[in-house]
Amino acid sequence: MALSRKTRSVGTGAFLTACFVLGISTALHAQQSPSLPYHPDATLVEVMDAIIMPAANSLWNAIAVDVTPEGIVEKGPETDEDWATLRASAVELAEASNLIVIPGRAVAAPDVESPEYELSPTQIAELMQSHWSDWVAHSEALHRVAQTSILMIDARNAKGLSDAGGDLDAACESCHQQFWYP
Repeated sequence: MALSRKTRSVGTGAFLTACFVLGISTALHAQQSPSLPYHPDATLVEVMDAIIMPAANSLWNAIAVDVTPEGIVEKGPETDEDWATLRASAVELAEASNLIVIPGRAVAAPDVESPEYELSPTQIAELMQSHWSDWVAHSEALHRVAQTSILMIDARNAKGLSDAGGDLDAACESCHQQFWYP
């Protein structure tokens, strides 16, 4: 028995509707429990100690003015290699700002004890979870400062890099005051 054109049309429409609903459902499920292509094995403390602090210190220490009995001595990058090293540090800082917002990253190893003036890793994790949008905003501030540093380095603008160093300090301190030692 052959189906009429109207029956085939309704059947095709129902089939397409079912495929659409299934596709939307699958997409929503994928958003809720994605298979993540990264593995946050290092803790937040390890990322800070191994990547963020060395990169930040490199930028902070790049420009210095010392007042000596002989006069003012300015220190800054001079060679192509000096500028390239600073640029690498700024890139590390920019990319580390992405690393610290990867979901599932532990704050610290279970056996790590915090100094007296810091919150415990558990307290920090709870603050991060309950104020996630603030955590992301601090990460984005770090990223913006790192990008500004890259621009200043590419322009070989020592004054601009020094100013970015002040902004970097403010970005770090603002985050630490909210999440590390409020």
